[in-house]
Amino acid sequence: MRIALFGGAFDPFHLAHLEMVDSCWSLNKYDQLIVMPTGLSPHKHQQMSLAAYRYETCRLALQKHDKGIILSDEEIVYPGISYTADTVRRMKAGREEDDLMIDLLIGSDSLLSINKWYQYEQLMREVGLVVAVRNDAQLKEINDLAGSIRRRYGTDIEILQMDPVKISSTEIREILIAGKNADHLLTPSVASFINSNRIYAFTDDLSGLSPEWQYLQRLEQKQWPLLTQSRRVHVLNVMQYAVHLAKIHQVDLKKAAIAGLLHDYAKSLPLEDQYMAATDDFIDLNDKIVHAPACPYYIKSELGIDDAEILDAICYHTTSHPRISDLGKIIYLADKIEYGREYSSLPPIRQMAEEDLNRAMLMTLNEVFTAFAREGREIHPFTKESYETICKAVQSE
Repeated sequence: MRIALFGGAFDPFHLAHLEMVDSCWSLNKYDQLIVMPTGLSPHKHQQMSLAAYRYETCRLALQKHDKGIILSDEEIVYPGISYTADTVRRMKAGREEDDLMIDLLIGSDSLLSINKWYQYEQLMREVGLVVAVRNDAQLKEINDLAGSIRRRYGTDIEILQMDPVKISSTEIREILIAGKNADHLLTPSVASFINSNRIYAFTDDLSGLSPEWQYLQRLEQKQWPLLTQSRRVHVLNVMQYAVHLAKIHQVDLKKAAIAGLLHDYAKSLPLEDQYMAATDDFIDLNDKIVHAPACPYYIKSELGIDDAEILDAICYHTTSHPRISDLGKIIYLADKIEYGREYSSLPPIRQMAEEDLNRAMLMTLNEVFTAFAREGREIHPFTKESYETICKAVQSE
């Protein structure tokens, strides 16, 4: 079996990435082409987007491609650092030596720095290379280096000459962070996803979490198998928006990030397990809300997080609570009004959330009351008490 392995941060996956995939696949010599977003980066201070966002841009860009082109979360779920040499060894483990042949699909810049890769010499003996070259001026240098690697390690190397169009994820992020349009550099589906969910809109807010970023990556990694992909995107939307509001209202950013990221940790567990784990003092449980009071048990026992404010914010993110903290209000609001949700009533609530948490809570709770009345559902006692408590607070200002 022969496969091409295309790894990278893909932050985001763009048209140049797609052209590399298409050109490599058109060689008609691979059984599979595997696109594999990076998991934990070996560069501790590299604050790339969390995995679900990057994975989603790959999924959307590739969703209509040949079934032989596969998206893999192998490096995302692997608990260690994402080194290509280790990934290749894991893929070959348990196979005969010639049973699986792997060629790495890389850009010319990666070839020029490949001698800096982890266990580079051993890797060159285990894989082939398909090198995409966009700059014709680089062609001689690339061919010379490829020849040197072939002679020294016996590496099979194929050069793909691409259209001389320069597109980089860094450039795209800079455009989007500046509030400009980068649709021409992305597939329509990826552009729509990034724009509607405002993936890069909160980069400045998130920069305050730089020292904690690898910890947050590890939390996402541990939660990854528990959630569907749409739920993974939702929790990142909540996390980013919660950090944005926390910065405005001077609430601890790390607590906001952790609570936002993990607020649905128990969402997809069997209902029986959720009911068993739910906190004893949470009244009137039902199937729609039980995951919230179940989360603290799992987050504490499996992740070692025992901060009471974080656990309470998660516990009451579906119902609110009369003694809810500002962190709890932020998580409640972020869950309801994150940018992946599309309701006409949300823009004014989002605006108010940046100005006054209590008034934004009242606006959101009124929307909840209206929706429940329309559906014939009962309002939870905690929700009613929370509304009354916040009303009194606002009236006394």
